[in-house]
Parts: sequence; structure tokens; C-alpha cells
Amino acid sequence: MALLETEHDNLRAALDWGLSALEPQRGRRLAAALPRLWILYGHAHEGIEHLKRAIALAPDDRTDLRQGLDIATAIGDDRTRGRCLNVEAYIYMYRDDATARRLCVEACRYTEAAGDEWGTDVSLVLEAVALTNGDRHEEARPVLDTAVERCRRHGDRLLLAFALGGQVYRALLTGDPPRRVGWPPRRSGGHARWPTTSASGPATSRGSWASAATSTQG
Repeated sequence: MALLETEHDNLRAALDWGLSALEPQRGRRLAAALPRLWILYGHAHEGIEHLKRAIALAPDDRTDLRQGLDIATAIGDDRTRGRCLNVEAYIYMYRDDATARRLCVEACRYTEAAGDEWGTDVSLVLEAVALTNGDRHEEARPVLDTAVERCRRHGDRLLLAFALGGQVYRALLTGDPPRRVGWPPRRSGGHARWPTTSASGPATSRGSWASAATSTQG
């Protein structure tokens, strides 16, 4: 990932060329492969513009996801099936939380059967966010706690940031954030300081969430 970041200017040029081509599918595939890089290295706003452009070129295209899910189902590939269901759950995350939750639970069943730890972590984080979006905070709490513990253990800072973001959002909606989240204050000049967030959430606040994730480890 760090090596890819050194090629950021080249990737930007490749994206611009690919999305401007008469057959933009390669550019769209490249855009779909880069969100993790953009989030981890602080290019979320630029990445969102690339993704908007890629989606606008084929707004109704869900063929790759559906084909992948169909093939994985046909050959009994639980790992790929679970990951495809996770992607589908994310599509519904902010417009139909009940469907998102159902897909997450189904995805988790397949990723656990396949021994796919990362896929299971994703399922739990997405399920917790969907529960929080639906104001089902007591149901979200144990799922969030499990997701945070697993992401810490597996060392995935990006997923941990999303899980911690869910904990903070839930705490803000239900009561005392410091007590409920359990973060120790960081003192500066005798005053307690808490990690801050941006209005747009974890995807665009790399510095603050990464700091929060680091502060909770060890």
C-alpha cells in the first residue's frame, strides 16, 4: 500500500485516461480497487470524485457483483460468497438498514464457515453500523464491542477506525461518550482532550480516526 502511494500521481493520470476512454471499464475497475489507498493516505475527497465519475459512466451496472455471487454460490466458494454479500450489504447501508443487516448476517455465516477472519470482521462492522443507523443501539453494542476487539487483534487499522466510529456515534446518541466508549482522556496542559471527528465521518477523517485507533491500543 505504501508503494502504491508513491505512485499516486501516476494512478491519478491512469484513472483520468481510463475514465475518458471510449471503453472506460478498465478505468472503472481501477477506481473500484483504490478506495482503501485513498482512505488510508488522506485522499478520500479526491477518491470520491473519481468514484462518482466512474459510477456516472454506468450507474446501473451491478453485473460483476451479481455474477461473482452467482459463481461463488454455484461452486460452493463460501469465502467469495461472503465477501460479495458484504459488498451488497454496504450498497444498502444508508438506504435500507434492515436489508443491510440481513445481508451482513448471511455474509458472516459464510465467512465463518470459510475461516475468513477478515471477511467476518467486515460483516460485523457493517452489521453494527446498520444497527446503529436503525437506532437499535442496544443490539449494536455487543456487535461493536466484538468488532473492535477482533479488528484490534487482527491489526486492521482501517476496519478498527470504522468500528470505533460506530462506538462513538452510538455513544453520542445514547449518553455519556467518555464513559460509554471507555477511552482514557489524553491530557495536554492539564485539560482532557478527546479524539475529534469530521462531519463526514471515518471515511474523510483519516488523521482523527487513526489517532483514536492508536490511542486505544496497548
